[in-house]
Amino acid sequence: MSNEPGPCGSTDVRKAAARPRQCYYRPAGTAFAAYRQIVRRTTRPPPMKRLAVIAILMTVGSAAVARAKVPVVIVIRDLAYLKKTLGDGAFVPEKKDCYDARADVPRFVRLKMKQAKSEEEAFAWRHILLKEPVYVWHCGGSTADDKRLVTCTFSRYEKNRGLEQERFPEIFDNGTDHCQAKYSLQIRRIVLITCNGVT
Repeated sequence: MSNEPGPCGSTDVRKAAARPRQCYYRPAGTAFAAYRQIVRRTTRPPPMKRLAVIAILMTVGSAAVARAKVPVVIVIRDLAYLKKTLGDGAFVPEKKDCYDARADVPRFVRLKMKQAKSEEEAFAWRHILLKEPVYVWHCGGSTADDKRLVTCTFSRYEKNRGLEQERFPEIFDNGTDHCQAKYSLQIRRIVLITCNGVT
């Protein structure tokens, strides 16, 4: 069985005696392994936070199965609704642009983690990466200062919340269960993510 390389870079188990044990990771496929893959390039959290991360991953795993029949990204195509919600400059975005916004989340979040002024702030941002498999995205187009944006919400999936509809969900959960993102079509990058308690 091959081991996933850790920070030391080697996968040769014969060299294990000459290298610290923490250089070797278990193969992917468990919550613990997934957690190690996500955090190995960032500051390792304290033991209690590691337990919290594993608990989140266990919850995410079960929720991901339930969310399997719901589209990952839902493009809102009701222009009248978008104008009422996002203003007169609203438009229906291309599906590809919505998926590109979703794909840019890890880059933005990792940047925010590096810029965080405390471990608690970095840990709060990390939650977004951990919950990514169970987010459902709802996207519409908006205009601000003559710049076109894809404006999205992404929410942790739960049944009976109406997340299957082409509407921005009205959810007031704490933390990173419900977030908003703005993706610039000019520079093709996310320029803002806000969540309850995380900006």
